[in-house]
Amino acid sequence: MKVNKNIYYFLIIVFSIPISYFLWSSIKFPLNNFEIVGNYSQNNYNAINEYVRYFLFILIPSICFFCSKLYFEKKKISLFFNNFKSQEQKKEDTLKFSLLFIITILILLEFLSISFPLNKIDIFHDGQQLSSFYTNKSDGSLWSGSYVVVGVFYEILVSKFLWDIFSINSIGLIKFTNLFYILISKLILIFLILEITKKTNLPTFSKQIFFLIFNLILLNFIDYNLNSGQILSFREIPILLTLILFFNSINTNKVHNYIFIGIIAVLTFFWSIDRAVVLNFFLVFLFIYLIVNKKNIQIFVLATSVLFSWIMIYLILNDEFSYFIQNTISVIKEHSYINGIIHPIPFSGEKDSARASKHLIAILLTIILSINIFLKKKNKYPYGLSIILFSLSIFSILSYVYALGRSDGPHIKQTLFFPSIFLILFFLNKVFTLISQNKYKFKKINHSLIYIPIIILYILIINLELKNISNFKERFIKYIKLEDSNFLNDEDLFFINEASDLFKEEKCIQLFTNDSALLYLLKKPSCSKFYFVFSIGSIKNQNIFINELKNANFIVLNGRTDNWVFDLKVKYPNITSFIEKNYEDYKKIGNRLIKIKKN
Repeated sequence: MKVNKNIYYFLIIVFSIPISYFLWSSIKFPLNNFEIVGNYSQNNYNAINEYVRYFLFILIPSICFFCSKLYFEKKKISLFFNNFKSQEQKKEDTLKFSLLFIITILILLEFLSISFPLNKIDIFHDGQQLSSFYTNKSDGSLWSGSYVVVGVFYEILVSKFLWDIFSINSIGLIKFTNLFYILISKLILIFLILEITKKTNLPTFSKQIFFLIFNLILLNFIDYNLNSGQILSFREIPILLTLILFFNSINTNKVHNYIFIGIIAVLTFFWSIDRAVVLNFFLVFLFIYLIVNKKNIQIFVLATSVLFSWIMIYLILNDEFSYFIQNTISVIKEHSYINGIIHPIPFSGEKDSARASKHLIAILLTIILSINIFLKKKNKYPYGLSIILFSLSIFSILSYVYALGRSDGPHIKQTLFFPSIFLILFFLNKVFTLISQNKYKFKKINHSLIYIPIIILYILIINLELKNISNFKERFIKYIKLEDSNFLNDEDLFFINEASDLFKEEKCIQLFTNDSALLYLLKKPSCSKFYFVFSIGSIKNQNIFINELKNANFIVLNGRTDNWVFDLKVKYPNITSFIEKNYEDYKKIGNRLIKIKKN
Protein backbone atom coordinates (compact mmCIF):
# COMPACT_ATOMS: atom_id res chain seq x y z
CA MET A 1 0.00 0.00 0.00
CA LYS A 2 2.87 2.32 0.82
CA VAL A 3 4.35 1.74 -2.61
CA ASN A 4 1.02 2.45 -4.22
CA LYS A 5 0.73 5.75 -2.37
CA ASN A 6 4.15 6.84 -3.59
CA ILE A 7 3.12 5.95 -7.13
CA TYR A 8 -0.01 8.05 -6.71
CA TYR A 9 2.04 11.01 -5.48
CA PHE A 10 4.44 10.65 -8.36
CA LEU A 11 1.66 10.49 -10.94
CA ILE A 12 -0.15 13.46 -9.38
CA ILE A 13 3.00 15.59 -9.61
CA VAL A 14 3.79 14.40 -13.14
CA PHE A 15 0.28 15.15 -14.43
CA SER A 16 0.07 18.51 -12.63
CA ILE A 17 3.20 19.84 -14.36
CA PRO A 18 1.54 19.83 -17.85
CA ILE A 19 -1.30 21.89 -16.32
CA SER A 20 1.31 24.44 -15.18
CA TYR A 21 2.88 24.24 -18.64
CA PHE A 22 -0.37 25.02 -20.51
CA LEU A 23 -1.24 27.82 -18.09
CA TRP A 24 2.17 29.39 -18.72
CA SER A 25 1.35 30.49 -22.28
CA SER A 26 -2.27 31.36 -21.50
CA ILE A 27 -1.34 34.00 -18.92
CA LYS A 28 -1.09 37.24 -20.87
CA PHE A 29 -1.61 40.47 -18.98
CA PRO A 30 -1.65 43.51 -21.28
CA LEU A 31 1.33 45.85 -21.26
CA ASN A 32 0.95 48.56 -18.61
CA ASN A 33 4.19 50.46 -19.19
CA PHE A 34 4.51 52.08 -22.59
CA GLU A 35 7.21 54.54 -21.55
CA ILE A 36 10.21 52.27 -21.36
CA VAL A 37 11.53 50.89 -24.63
CA GLY A 38 12.81 47.37 -24.16
CA ASN A 39 12.25 43.73 -24.91
CA TYR A 40 8.98 43.75 -22.97
CA SER A 41 7.49 46.81 -24.68
CA GLN A 42 8.53 45.56 -28.13
CA ASN A 43 6.62 42.34 -27.47
CA ASN A 44 3.64 44.01 -25.74
CA TYR A 45 4.60 42.06 -22.61
CA ASN A 46 3.68 42.87 -19.00
CA ALA A 47 6.37 42.17 -16.39
CA ILE A 48 3.74 40.72 -14.05
CA ASN A 49 3.35 37.81 -16.49
CA GLU A 50 6.75 36.51 -15.37
CA TYR A 51 5.85 36.39 -11.69
CA VAL A 52 2.34 34.94 -12.12
CA ARG A 53 3.57 32.30 -14.56
CA TYR A 54 6.46 31.30 -12.30
CA PHE A 55 4.52 31.07 -9.06
CA LEU A 56 1.65 29.15 -10.68
CA PHE A 57 4.12 26.75 -12.28
CA ILE A 58 5.55 25.74 -8.92
CA LEU A 59 2.40 26.19 -6.81
CA ILE A 60 0.03 23.95 -8.79
CA PRO A 61 2.14 20.74 -8.44
CA SER A 62 2.99 21.69 -4.83
CA ILE A 63 -0.66 22.20 -3.85
CA CYS A 64 -1.68 18.99 -5.65
CA PHE A 65 0.95 17.04 -3.75
CA PHE A 66 0.02 18.68 -0.43
CA CYS A 67 -3.70 17.93 -0.87
CA SER A 68 -3.04 14.34 -1.98
CA LYS A 69 -0.92 13.76 1.16
CA LEU A 70 -3.77 15.01 3.31
CA TYR A 71 -6.30 12.86 1.43
CA PHE A 72 -4.45 9.54 1.18
CA GLU A 73 -2.85 9.64 4.61
CA LYS A 74 -5.84 11.20 6.41
CA LYS A 75 -3.71 13.96 7.89
CA LYS A 76 -4.75 17.40 9.05
CA ILE A 77 -3.26 20.71 7.96
CA SER A 78 -2.56 21.46 11.62
CA LEU A 79 0.10 18.71 11.58
CA PHE A 80 2.13 20.77 9.09
CA PHE A 81 2.22 23.78 11.41
CA ASN A 82 2.68 21.70 14.57
CA ASN A 83 5.94 20.40 13.17
CA PHE A 84 7.24 23.96 13.17
CA LYS A 85 7.01 24.07 16.94
CA SER A 86 10.29 23.64 18.79
CA GLN A 87 11.05 20.08 19.70
CA GLU A 88 13.48 18.39 21.98
CA GLN A 89 16.76 17.69 20.31
CA LYS A 90 19.81 16.05 21.73
CA LYS A 91 22.68 18.32 22.53
CA GLU A 92 24.68 19.29 19.49
CA ASP A 93 28.09 17.69 19.15
CA THR A 94 30.97 20.09 18.94
CA LEU A 95 32.89 19.61 15.74
CA LYS A 96 36.64 19.42 15.97
CA PHE A 97 38.08 22.90 15.88
CA SER A 98 41.07 21.49 14.02
CA LEU A 99 38.90 20.59 11.00
CA LEU A 100 37.41 24.09 10.82
CA PHE A 101 40.88 25.56 11.23
CA ILE A 102 42.42 23.38 8.50
CA ILE A 103 39.71 24.19 5.93
CA THR A 104 39.87 27.90 6.74
CA ILE A 105 43.65 27.91 6.33
CA LEU A 106 43.38 26.04 3.02
CA ILE A 107 40.85 28.58 1.72
CA LEU A 108 43.13 31.44 2.75
CA LEU A 109 46.12 29.76 1.11
CA GLU A 110 44.05 29.27 -2.04
CA PHE A 111 43.35 33.01 -2.08
CA LEU A 112 47.04 33.81 -1.62
CA SER A 113 47.83 31.44 -4.50
CA ILE A 114 45.65 33.06 -7.15
CA SER A 115 47.13 34.90 -10.08
CA PHE A 116 45.69 38.38 -10.43
CA PRO A 117 43.67 38.76 -13.65
CA LEU A 118 44.80 41.12 -16.40
CA ASN A 119 41.69 40.77 -18.54
CA LYS A 120 40.31 43.95 -20.07
CA ILE A 121 37.55 45.77 -18.21
CA ASP A 122 33.91 45.45 -19.16
CA ILE A 123 33.42 49.10 -20.08
CA PHE A 124 29.66 48.71 -19.62
CA HIS A 125 29.23 46.88 -16.27
CA ASP A 126 32.53 47.76 -14.59
CA GLY A 127 31.61 51.41 -14.81
CA GLN A 128 29.12 50.83 -11.98
CA GLN A 129 32.00 50.25 -9.58
CA LEU A 130 34.29 52.86 -11.03
CA SER A 131 32.49 55.94 -12.25
CA SER A 132 29.93 57.09 -9.68
CA PHE A 133 32.73 57.63 -7.15
CA TYR A 134 33.74 60.83 -8.93
CA THR A 135 30.33 62.42 -8.39
CA ASN A 136 30.53 61.58 -4.71
CA LYS A 137 34.08 62.94 -4.60
CA SER A 138 33.03 66.25 -6.14
CA ASP A 139 29.99 66.99 -3.96
CA GLY A 140 29.69 64.24 -1.33
CA SER A 141 26.33 63.11 -2.74
CA LEU A 142 24.93 59.59 -2.79
CA TRP A 143 21.51 59.01 -4.37
CA SER A 144 20.98 62.72 -4.99
CA GLY A 145 24.00 62.75 -7.30
CA SER A 146 23.91 59.22 -8.72
CA TYR A 147 21.10 56.91 -9.78
CA VAL A 148 22.07 53.74 -7.90
CA VAL A 149 21.00 50.53 -9.65
CA VAL A 150 22.64 47.75 -7.59
CA GLY A 151 23.42 49.24 -4.19
CA VAL A 152 25.26 52.25 -2.79
CA PHE A 153 28.00 50.10 -1.21
CA TYR A 154 28.74 48.36 -4.49
CA GLU A 155 28.58 51.46 -6.67
CA ILE A 156 30.06 54.20 -4.49
CA LEU A 157 31.12 53.52 -0.92
CA VAL A 158 33.42 50.51 -1.32
CA SER A 159 35.43 52.21 -4.09
CA LYS A 160 35.58 55.43 -2.08
CA PHE A 161 36.73 53.60 1.05
CA LEU A 162 39.43 51.55 -0.68
CA TRP A 163 40.80 54.37 -2.77
CA ASP A 164 40.97 56.59 0.32
CA ILE A 165 42.66 53.88 2.40
CA PHE A 166 45.30 53.00 -0.18
CA SER A 167 45.54 56.50 -1.69
CA ILE A 168 45.36 54.82 -5.10
CA ASN A 169 42.62 55.13 -7.69
CA SER A 170 43.11 52.08 -9.86
CA ILE A 171 41.21 49.42 -11.74
CA GLY A 172 43.55 46.84 -10.23
CA LEU A 173 42.36 47.68 -6.71
CA ILE A 174 38.70 47.25 -7.72
CA LYS A 175 39.43 43.94 -9.45
CA PHE A 176 41.25 42.79 -6.32
CA THR A 177 38.20 43.79 -4.26
CA ASN A 178 36.00 41.53 -6.39
CA LEU A 179 38.42 38.67 -5.71
CA PHE A 180 38.24 39.49 -2.01
CA TYR A 181 34.43 39.30 -2.14
CA ILE A 182 34.79 35.72 -3.36
CA LEU A 183 37.13 34.88 -0.47
CA ILE A 184 34.63 36.31 2.04
CA SER A 185 31.82 34.31 0.41
CA LYS A 186 33.83 31.10 0.76
CA LEU A 187 34.66 31.75 4.42
CA ILE A 188 31.02 32.56 5.25
CA LEU A 189 29.93 29.42 3.42
CA ILE A 190 32.19 27.32 5.69
CA PHE A 191 30.43 28.67 8.78
CA LEU A 192 27.01 28.14 7.19
CA ILE A 193 27.90 24.49 6.57
CA LEU A 194 29.13 24.28 10.16
CA GLU A 195 25.74 25.40 11.52
CA ILE A 196 23.94 22.98 9.20
CA THR A 197 26.17 20.08 10.23
CA LYS A 198 25.50 20.73 13.92
CA LYS A 199 21.77 20.19 13.35
CA THR A 200 22.16 16.67 11.92
CA ASN A 201 21.61 13.62 14.14
CA LEU A 202 24.75 11.91 12.97
CA PRO A 203 27.36 10.40 15.31
CA THR A 204 30.28 12.70 16.04
CA PHE A 205 32.72 11.09 13.63
CA SER A 206 30.12 10.96 10.83
CA LYS A 207 29.36 14.64 11.41
CA GLN A 208 32.99 15.51 10.93
CA ILE A 209 33.22 13.61 7.65
CA PHE A 210 29.87 15.08 6.59
CA PHE A 211 31.24 18.58 7.30
CA LEU A 212 34.37 17.96 5.24
CA ILE A 213 32.57 16.47 2.22
CA PHE A 214 29.79 19.11 2.28
CA ASN A 215 32.46 21.82 2.20
CA LEU A 216 34.34 20.03 -0.55
CA ILE A 217 31.23 20.08 -2.76
CA LEU A 218 29.89 23.57 -2.07
CA LEU A 219 33.18 25.47 -2.13
CA ASN A 220 33.53 24.47 -5.77
CA PHE A 221 30.42 26.53 -6.52
CA ILE A 222 32.64 29.61 -6.42
CA ASP A 223 35.88 30.28 -8.22
CA TYR A 224 38.16 33.27 -8.73
CA ASN A 225 37.47 33.61 -12.45
CA LEU A 226 35.79 37.01 -12.59
CA ASN A 227 34.55 36.38 -16.12
CA SER A 228 32.63 33.21 -15.30
CA GLY A 229 29.04 33.29 -14.13
CA GLN A 230 29.02 32.18 -10.51
CA ILE A 231 26.35 29.91 -9.03
CA LEU A 232 26.93 31.75 -5.76
CA SER A 233 27.27 35.50 -6.18
CA PHE A 234 28.96 37.67 -3.53
CA ARG A 235 25.68 39.61 -3.42
CA GLU A 236 24.28 36.70 -1.39
CA ILE A 237 26.61 37.50 1.55
CA PRO A 238 23.88 39.22 3.67
CA ILE A 239 21.52 36.28 3.07
CA LEU A 240 24.20 33.75 4.07
CA LEU A 241 24.93 35.71 7.26
CA THR A 242 21.19 35.80 8.07
CA LEU A 243 20.93 32.03 7.62
CA ILE A 244 23.93 31.43 9.90
CA LEU A 245 22.37 33.57 12.63
CA PHE A 246 18.94 31.97 12.24
CA PHE A 247 20.25 28.38 12.13
CA ASN A 248 22.37 29.11 15.19
CA SER A 249 19.27 30.26 17.11
CA ILE A 250 17.06 27.23 16.35
CA ASN A 251 16.07 25.45 19.57
CA THR A 252 17.90 28.06 21.65
CA ASN A 253 17.02 31.28 23.38
CA LYS A 254 19.70 33.33 21.63
CA VAL A 255 17.94 36.66 21.41
CA HIS A 256 20.95 38.68 20.24
CA ASN A 257 20.99 36.83 16.89
CA TYR A 258 17.71 38.48 15.96
CA ILE A 259 19.19 41.91 16.63
CA PHE A 260 21.78 41.28 13.92
CA ILE A 261 19.22 39.71 11.56
CA GLY A 262 17.13 42.90 11.73
CA ILE A 263 20.18 45.10 11.08
CA ILE A 264 21.29 42.96 8.12
CA ALA A 265 17.77 43.00 6.61
CA VAL A 266 17.87 46.81 6.52
CA LEU A 267 21.52 47.24 5.45
CA THR A 268 21.05 44.85 2.53
CA PHE A 269 19.08 47.57 0.71
CA PHE A 270 22.37 49.44 0.49
CA TRP A 271 24.31 46.34 -0.59
CA SER A 272 22.03 44.91 -3.28
CA ILE A 273 18.42 45.97 -3.81
CA ASP A 274 17.18 42.69 -5.31
CA ARG A 275 18.79 40.65 -2.51
CA ALA A 276 17.19 42.99 0.04
CA VAL A 277 13.74 42.35 -1.41
CA VAL A 278 14.26 38.57 -1.17
CA LEU A 279 15.70 38.75 2.35
CA ASN A 280 12.85 40.91 3.66
CA PHE A 281 10.28 38.50 2.22
CA PHE A 282 12.08 35.77 4.18
CA LEU A 283 11.54 37.85 7.33
CA VAL A 284 7.79 37.19 6.90
CA PHE A 285 8.46 33.45 7.27
CA LEU A 286 10.77 34.18 10.18
CA PHE A 287 8.05 36.10 12.02
CA ILE A 288 5.55 33.27 11.36
CA TYR A 289 8.08 30.77 12.71
CA LEU A 290 8.56 32.83 15.88
CA ILE A 291 4.78 33.30 16.32
CA VAL A 292 4.12 29.54 15.96
CA ASN A 293 6.79 28.90 18.60
CA LYS A 294 5.43 31.71 20.84
CA LYS A 295 8.86 33.33 21.04
CA ASN A 296 7.51 36.74 21.99
CA ILE A 297 10.82 38.17 23.12
CA GLN A 298 12.48 37.24 19.82
CA ILE A 299 9.54 38.74 17.88
CA PHE A 300 9.87 41.99 19.81
CA VAL A 301 13.65 42.08 19.41
CA LEU A 302 13.53 41.40 15.64
CA ALA A 303 10.78 43.98 15.01
CA THR A 304 12.53 46.55 17.20
CA SER A 305 15.87 45.89 15.48
CA VAL A 306 14.36 46.48 12.03
CA LEU A 307 12.52 49.63 13.15
CA PHE A 308 15.51 51.05 15.06
CA SER A 309 17.83 50.35 12.10
CA TRP A 310 15.57 52.31 9.76
CA ILE A 311 15.38 55.20 12.24
CA MET A 312 19.18 55.30 12.52
CA ILE A 313 19.54 55.16 8.73
CA TYR A 314 17.10 58.06 8.43
CA LEU A 315 19.04 60.15 10.96
CA ILE A 316 22.43 59.34 9.39
CA LEU A 317 21.40 59.97 5.79
CA ASN A 318 19.37 63.09 6.55
CA ASP A 319 18.33 64.70 3.23
CA GLU A 320 19.72 61.77 1.23
CA PHE A 321 17.10 59.44 2.75
CA SER A 322 14.25 60.72 0.55
CA TYR A 323 16.47 60.31 -2.53
CA PHE A 324 17.27 56.75 -1.42
CA ILE A 325 13.56 55.89 -1.14
CA GLN A 326 12.73 57.41 -4.54
CA ASN A 327 15.74 55.72 -6.14
CA THR A 328 14.94 52.30 -4.69
CA ILE A 329 11.24 52.40 -5.64
CA SER A 330 12.17 53.51 -9.16
CA VAL A 331 14.67 50.65 -9.60
CA ILE A 332 12.18 48.03 -8.34
CA LYS A 333 9.38 49.35 -10.58
CA GLU A 334 11.42 49.83 -13.75
CA HIS A 335 14.11 47.15 -13.59
CA SER A 336 12.17 44.47 -15.47
CA TYR A 337 11.10 46.80 -18.25
CA ILE A 338 14.61 48.18 -18.76
CA ASN A 339 16.50 44.89 -18.60
CA GLY A 340 13.68 42.51 -19.41
CA ILE A 341 14.27 39.36 -21.40
CA ILE A 342 11.10 37.26 -21.58
CA HIS A 343 11.42 34.01 -19.64
CA PRO A 344 11.55 31.02 -22.00
CA ILE A 345 8.59 28.63 -21.94
CA PRO A 346 9.63 25.56 -19.91
CA PHE A 347 10.30 22.36 -21.88
CA SER A 348 10.32 24.27 -25.16
CA GLY A 349 12.98 24.76 -27.79
CA GLU A 350 13.46 28.43 -26.86
CA LYS A 351 16.88 29.76 -25.90
CA ASP A 352 17.84 28.91 -22.28
CA SER A 353 14.64 26.89 -21.87
CA ALA A 354 16.53 23.71 -20.91
CA ARG A 355 18.45 25.48 -18.15
CA ALA A 356 15.33 27.26 -16.87
CA SER A 357 13.31 24.02 -16.89
CA LYS A 358 15.94 22.18 -14.84
CA HIS A 359 16.04 25.00 -12.31
CA LEU A 360 12.24 25.11 -12.02
CA ILE A 361 12.10 21.34 -11.44
CA ALA A 362 14.87 21.65 -8.81
CA ILE A 363 12.87 24.36 -6.99
CA LEU A 364 9.70 22.25 -7.22
CA LEU A 365 11.59 19.29 -5.77
CA THR A 366 12.72 21.34 -2.75
CA ILE A 367 9.10 22.32 -2.05
CA ILE A 368 7.76 18.77 -2.34
CA LEU A 369 10.49 17.32 -0.13
CA SER A 370 9.89 20.05 2.48
CA ILE A 371 6.13 19.40 2.48
CA ASN A 372 6.79 15.71 2.86
CA ILE A 373 9.05 16.31 5.87
CA PHE A 374 6.51 18.49 7.68
CA LEU A 375 3.56 16.15 7.07
CA LYS A 376 5.08 13.28 9.02
CA LYS A 377 3.86 12.50 12.52
CA LYS A 378 7.16 10.85 13.36
CA ASN A 379 9.72 12.89 11.53
CA LYS A 380 12.94 11.02 10.84
CA TYR A 381 14.74 14.33 10.52
CA PRO A 382 15.89 16.21 13.61
CA TYR A 383 13.85 19.36 14.17
CA GLY A 384 16.73 21.75 13.47
CA LEU A 385 17.55 20.11 10.15
CA SER A 386 13.87 20.18 9.12
CA ILE A 387 13.70 23.95 9.71
CA ILE A 388 16.97 24.42 7.81
CA LEU A 389 15.67 22.49 4.80
CA PHE A 390 12.42 24.46 4.82
CA SER A 391 14.32 27.77 5.00
CA LEU A 392 16.50 26.75 2.06
CA SER A 393 13.35 25.81 0.16
CA ILE A 394 11.90 29.29 0.74
CA PHE A 395 15.08 30.93 -0.55
CA SER A 396 15.00 28.56 -3.54
CA ILE A 397 11.54 29.93 -4.39
CA LEU A 398 12.33 33.57 -3.71
CA SER A 399 15.77 33.76 -5.32
CA TYR A 400 14.41 32.74 -8.73
CA VAL A 401 13.05 36.29 -9.05
CA TYR A 402 16.65 37.28 -9.99
CA ALA A 403 16.01 35.50 -13.29
CA LEU A 404 12.49 36.82 -13.86
CA GLY A 405 13.55 40.36 -14.55
CA ARG A 406 16.25 39.21 -16.94
CA SER A 407 15.84 35.61 -18.08
CA ASP A 408 19.15 34.95 -19.82
CA GLY A 409 21.54 32.09 -19.13
CA PRO A 410 23.88 33.79 -16.60
CA HIS A 411 21.02 35.21 -14.50
CA ILE A 412 19.18 31.88 -14.48
CA LYS A 413 22.42 30.20 -13.42
CA GLN A 414 22.68 32.53 -10.39
CA THR A 415 19.41 31.14 -9.03
CA LEU A 416 20.70 27.58 -8.71
CA PHE A 417 22.60 27.97 -5.44
CA PHE A 418 19.78 27.50 -2.91
CA PRO A 419 18.09 24.55 -4.68
CA SER A 420 21.55 22.97 -5.01
CA ILE A 421 22.48 23.34 -1.36
CA PHE A 422 19.03 21.99 -0.37
CA LEU A 423 19.27 18.88 -2.56
CA ILE A 424 22.91 18.18 -1.70
CA LEU A 425 22.11 18.50 2.01
CA PHE A 426 19.02 16.31 1.71
CA PHE A 427 20.70 13.43 -0.11
CA LEU A 428 24.03 13.71 1.71
CA ASN A 429 22.20 13.45 5.04
CA LYS A 430 20.34 10.39 3.70
CA VAL A 431 23.57 8.69 2.74
CA PHE A 432 25.32 9.43 6.03
CA THR A 433 22.27 8.36 8.03
CA LEU A 434 22.28 5.00 6.24
CA ILE A 435 26.00 4.59 6.77
CA SER A 436 25.57 5.34 10.47
CA GLN A 437 22.96 2.60 10.91
CA ASN A 438 24.09 -0.77 12.19
CA LYS A 439 23.72 -2.67 8.95
CA TYR A 440 26.16 -0.27 7.26
CA LYS A 441 28.34 0.42 10.22
CA PHE A 442 32.05 0.26 9.65
CA LYS A 443 34.33 -1.38 12.10
CA LYS A 444 36.22 1.01 14.28
CA ILE A 445 39.08 2.45 12.28
CA ASN A 446 41.67 5.12 12.74
CA HIS A 447 39.96 8.41 11.93
CA SER A 448 43.05 9.77 10.28
CA LEU A 449 42.63 7.16 7.54
CA ILE A 450 39.48 9.05 6.52
CA TYR A 451 40.56 12.61 7.32
CA ILE A 452 43.87 12.55 5.49
CA PRO A 453 42.59 11.52 2.01
CA ILE A 454 39.84 14.17 2.18
CA ILE A 455 42.29 16.90 3.18
CA ILE A 456 44.65 15.78 0.38
CA LEU A 457 41.71 15.99 -2.04
CA TYR A 458 41.08 19.57 -0.87
CA ILE A 459 44.70 20.48 -1.57
CA LEU A 460 44.61 18.91 -5.04
CA ILE A 461 41.37 20.68 -6.00
CA ILE A 462 42.40 24.18 -4.89
CA ASN A 463 45.81 23.83 -6.59
CA LEU A 464 48.08 25.74 -4.22
CA GLU A 465 50.96 27.75 -5.72
CA LEU A 466 53.71 28.08 -3.12
CA LYS A 467 55.59 30.71 -5.10
CA ASN A 468 52.51 32.91 -5.33
CA ILE A 469 51.86 32.51 -1.60
CA SER A 470 55.36 33.56 -0.61
CA ASN A 471 55.33 36.76 -2.68
CA PHE A 472 51.65 37.65 -2.30
CA LYS A 473 52.35 41.04 -0.70
CA GLU A 474 54.67 42.13 -3.50
CA ARG A 475 52.24 40.90 -6.16
CA PHE A 476 49.34 42.70 -4.46
CA ILE A 477 51.15 46.06 -4.27
CA LYS A 478 52.31 45.74 -7.87
CA TYR A 479 48.80 44.81 -9.03
CA ILE A 480 46.93 47.70 -7.42
CA LYS A 481 49.57 50.13 -8.71
CA LEU A 482 49.29 48.93 -12.30
CA GLU A 483 48.49 51.63 -14.82
CA ASP A 484 44.87 51.52 -15.91
CA SER A 485 46.09 51.22 -19.48
CA ASN A 486 46.91 47.57 -18.77
CA PHE A 487 43.18 46.88 -18.52
CA LEU A 488 42.09 48.79 -21.64
CA ASN A 489 41.86 47.71 -25.25
CA ASP A 490 43.49 49.82 -27.95
CA GLU A 491 40.27 51.61 -28.94
CA ASP A 492 39.47 52.77 -25.40
CA LEU A 493 43.07 53.69 -24.69
CA PHE A 494 43.25 55.82 -27.84
CA PHE A 495 40.03 57.64 -26.92
CA ILE A 496 41.18 58.41 -23.37
CA ASN A 497 44.55 59.71 -24.54
CA GLU A 498 42.90 61.99 -27.10
CA ALA A 499 39.96 63.19 -25.00
CA SER A 500 41.70 63.80 -21.65
CA ASP A 501 43.24 67.11 -22.72
CA LEU A 502 40.01 68.19 -24.37
CA PHE A 503 38.04 67.76 -21.11
CA LYS A 504 40.81 68.96 -18.82
CA GLU A 505 39.04 72.18 -17.79
CA GLU A 506 35.55 70.71 -17.60
CA LYS A 507 33.92 70.22 -14.20
CA CYS A 508 31.83 67.32 -15.50
CA ILE A 509 31.29 65.21 -18.61
CA GLN A 510 28.02 63.74 -19.81
CA LEU A 511 27.78 60.36 -21.44
CA PHE A 512 25.04 59.35 -23.81
CA THR A 513 26.58 55.98 -24.23
CA ASN A 514 26.50 52.70 -22.29
CA ASP A 515 30.31 52.84 -21.97
CA SER A 516 29.92 53.96 -18.35
CA ALA A 517 33.55 53.35 -17.32
CA LEU A 518 34.65 56.29 -19.52
CA LEU A 519 33.85 58.70 -16.69
CA TYR A 520 36.33 56.96 -14.42
CA LEU A 521 38.95 56.79 -17.16
CA LEU A 522 38.54 60.53 -17.84
CA LYS A 523 38.57 61.22 -14.06
CA LYS A 524 35.42 63.33 -14.33
CA PRO A 525 32.00 63.15 -12.61
CA SER A 526 28.80 62.83 -14.60
CA CYS A 527 26.85 66.04 -15.21
CA SER A 528 23.66 64.05 -14.68
CA LYS A 529 22.88 61.61 -11.88
CA PHE A 530 22.40 59.02 -14.65
CA TYR A 531 26.04 58.11 -15.11
CA PHE A 532 24.82 54.62 -16.09
CA VAL A 533 22.73 55.69 -19.07
CA PHE A 534 21.28 52.23 -19.72
CA SER A 535 19.19 52.52 -16.54
CA ILE A 536 17.41 55.83 -17.27
CA GLY A 537 14.17 54.10 -18.24
CA SER A 538 10.95 56.09 -17.68
CA ILE A 539 9.89 59.40 -19.24
CA LYS A 540 10.19 60.97 -15.78
CA ASN A 541 13.85 59.94 -15.55
CA GLN A 542 14.48 60.98 -19.14
CA ASN A 543 13.18 64.47 -18.32
CA ILE A 544 15.43 64.62 -15.25
CA PHE A 545 18.35 63.67 -17.48
CA ILE A 546 17.48 66.42 -19.98
CA ASN A 547 17.10 69.05 -17.24
CA GLU A 548 20.50 68.13 -15.84
CA LEU A 549 22.20 68.59 -19.22
CA LYS A 550 22.38 72.34 -18.54
CA ASN A 551 25.68 71.66 -16.81
CA ALA A 552 27.11 69.66 -19.70
CA ASN A 553 29.22 71.43 -22.30
CA PHE A 554 30.27 68.16 -23.93
CA ILE A 555 28.44 64.89 -24.54
CA VAL A 556 30.08 61.62 -25.57
CA LEU A 557 28.09 59.38 -27.94
CA ASN A 558 28.49 56.29 -30.17
CA GLY A 559 30.06 53.96 -27.63
CA ARG A 560 30.99 50.32 -28.21
CA THR A 561 28.04 49.03 -26.16
CA ASP A 562 25.30 51.42 -27.31
CA ASN A 563 23.53 48.80 -29.39
CA TRP A 564 23.38 46.35 -26.52
CA VAL A 565 19.77 45.06 -26.63
CA PHE A 566 18.45 48.37 -28.08
CA ASP A 567 20.14 51.39 -29.63
CA LEU A 568 20.06 54.31 -27.19
CA LYS A 569 18.52 56.51 -29.89
CA VAL A 570 15.62 54.05 -30.08
CA LYS A 571 15.33 53.73 -26.28
CA TYR A 572 15.43 57.46 -25.59
CA PRO A 573 14.03 59.42 -28.56
CA ASN A 574 13.25 62.50 -26.42
CA ILE A 575 16.84 62.72 -25.20
CA THR A 576 18.15 62.14 -28.70
CA SER A 577 15.96 64.93 -30.06
CA PHE A 578 17.09 67.33 -27.32
CA ILE A 579 20.76 66.61 -27.95
CA GLU A 580 20.36 67.08 -31.71
CA LYS A 581 18.69 70.47 -31.18
CA ASN A 582 21.08 71.82 -28.57
CA TYR A 583 24.44 70.21 -29.39
CA GLU A 584 26.54 69.97 -32.51
CA ASP A 585 29.32 67.65 -33.66
CA TYR A 586 32.71 68.69 -32.29
CA LYS A 587 35.17 65.87 -32.71
CA LYS A 588 35.23 62.20 -33.62
CA ILE A 589 37.76 59.98 -31.87
CA GLY A 590 37.73 56.48 -33.28
CA ASN A 591 34.10 55.48 -33.52
CA ARG A 592 33.04 57.71 -30.63
CA LEU A 593 31.55 61.16 -31.27
CA ILE A 594 31.92 64.21 -29.02
CA LYS A 595 29.22 66.87 -29.24
CA ILE A 596 29.52 70.42 -27.91
CA LYS A 597 26.73 72.69 -26.70
CA LYS A 598 25.67 75.19 -29.37
CA ASN A 599 26.68 78.84 -28.87
